[in-house]
Amino acid sequence: MGQKLFKIWGIRDRIYSNDQCTVDILYLQKDTFCSVHHHKYKTNQFHVVEGIVHIETDYGKVVLGRKETSPPVLPPTVHRFKAMSDSIVIETAFVNEGKIDPEGDIFRIKQGGKVFNGKDVTEEELKNRYGLGFGTVQKEIEYEAERKTKNSKKKK
Repeated sequence: MGQKLFKIWGIRDRIYSNDQCTVDILYLQKDTFCSVHHHKYKTNQFHVVEGIVHIETDYGKVVLGRKETSPPVLPPTVHRFKAMSDSIVIETAFVNEGKIDPEGDIFRIKQGGKVFNGKDVTEEELKNRYGLGFGTVQKEIEYEAERKTKNSKKKK
């Protein structure tokens, strides 16, 4: 669709962007999670199209199922998402003042990764501890994400 970015948790497909707002479709793999992070100016909101996703914040956890939307995650709330099943999520991000700064607004506390042997394992730990380099994980993510995209289009 738009500008694709491959991550440890799946694919971010940016479908809209201007100075104050971005809209992304996230194709999440089961048992993956994004980095624990916060934003200085940007507010995030997540709408689950398909699957089950946890949005974990300083204030607790919100479990979202199909067609459910998270409360806005206001800056500087520390947060992450975790896919409990293969999921498709629409993420909107916006600023109330100024312009979105794609790189300068995010402050990562802990890397994203996968659930491995029942434990949250960061991308670095997967590589160092288990010998699973991002290339190996990446090929799996790309294959699964493309398969899901094709299946999603067939359903429509």
